[in-house]
Amino acid sequence: MQMKTTDDKLLQKMVALSKRKSTDINTIKKKVLILSIPRSGSSMFCDVLNNTKQLGSCAEWFNSRYIAAYGKVTGNVNVKFNDYLNFILEKTIGDTGGGVVNAHIEQMIFFSQKK
Repeated sequence: MQMKTTDDKLLQKMVALSKRKSTDINTIKKKVLILSIPRSGSSMFCDVLNNTKQLGSCAEWFNSRYIAAYGKVTGNVNVKFNDYLNFILEKTIGDTGGGVVNAHIEQMIFFSQKK
């Protein structure tokens, strides 16, 4: 049996997300950003948040590998970040009314430089 790579797993995650019902992003009541450095325990913190079911699905959504997986699912090599962000929010806020993202500082610097 062949082991799945991280990119295979992320692609599966994006496929599963694409099958979820969309929620209107205008219904977001809470927005949470977990800003961290790598290897700081932020993924474990997201797991804890996810288990409370009080917010949407917390993950490192701004990771370039997640974005690349989204591009594969949509068949778009040049992903527009706003389209991706709307997709993530529509598919992860669910009934909680809360959008949550775990982002590393270097990801935020990258996006701020891209404007």
